[in-house]
Amino acid sequence: LRARRRQYEAATYLIEREQAASRLEALVQERTRQLQEANDQLVAARASLTMALDAAQMSTWDLDLGKYRKQESLVLGCFSEDDLILQEWSRAIGKKHMLSDDRELFITAFRKALDTGEFRLECRFVGPDDSIRWMVAEGRLYRDEQGDPVRLAGTLKDVTERRQVEESLRQAQKLEVIGQLTGGVAHDFNNLLTAVLGNIELATLRTRDDKLLHLLRSARAAAERGAKVTGQLLSFARRQHLAPRVVDLNELVSSMGDLLLQTIGASVRVETVLEKDLWAVMIDTTQLELAILNLAINGR
Repeated sequence: LRARRRQYEAATYLIEREQAASRLEALVQERTRQLQEANDQLVAARASLTMALDAAQMSTWDLDLGKYRKQESLVLGCFSEDDLILQEWSRAIGKKHMLSDDRELFITAFRKALDTGEFRLECRFVGPDDSIRWMVAEGRLYRDEQGDPVRLAGTLKDVTERRQVEESLRQAQKLEVIGQLTGGVAHDFNNLLTAVLGNIELATLRTRDDKLLHLLRSARAAAERGAKVTGQLLSFARRQHLAPRVVDLNELVSSMGDLLLQTIGASVRVETVLEKDLWAVMIDTTQLELAILNLAINGR
């Protein structure tokens, strides 16, 4: 009976051990499955974060501050190795060449982060193709249990295109103001030219002197070109398209002889060299005349 009892107890013990082992194996498998699911979720979250950062043209960075802390810095609340930290931060964000004019901006932002815990910096870096890129870095300062700064981490975003759009908007606003001013000046000048053309016409009707008539025709041609210039200015002010047409360049340049002489003065000899068999061009005549006139004035 005793032998049977010991056999029964041994068999019961073995069965319990097997059951315990089975339960432990099942528990390990369940925990393994949970860990695998958690890992899969973490990988998926990282992939989603990477896609979101890529779509936003952003990246992450992490800077270890523990090795830069000095004992006296605990009292002052700042770091003395600013240049060294700047170099390490540049490596952490994958950018090696910050413009020297922006170095003080980093030091100011870093010291502000030591006080407030928030880091924000907008600065310029030299890109791989030697172009200037604007970057915005935002991050948070982390401290240990003693309150000492140990880590600075955050995101980096390329805002070069945004800066270019802002600059284009500012230029457009400037052009709008210039257009308004130009429109007012051109309108007043156009009124003056109307009076000038009217007086030239009256003088032409009251004289028979050939020399005087020649001078009046030249003056009228110059005033008419001035009217075209004011029309161009008004077109710019009103954002209207200029009207190009087919032009014979030889004919147009020849017709500007008197205007050039009156503009640059009799002390300068004007010689016109025309090209034979020159093709006609599609251009706004006022623009071309202004270009030729400006070249002549600059040449004088």
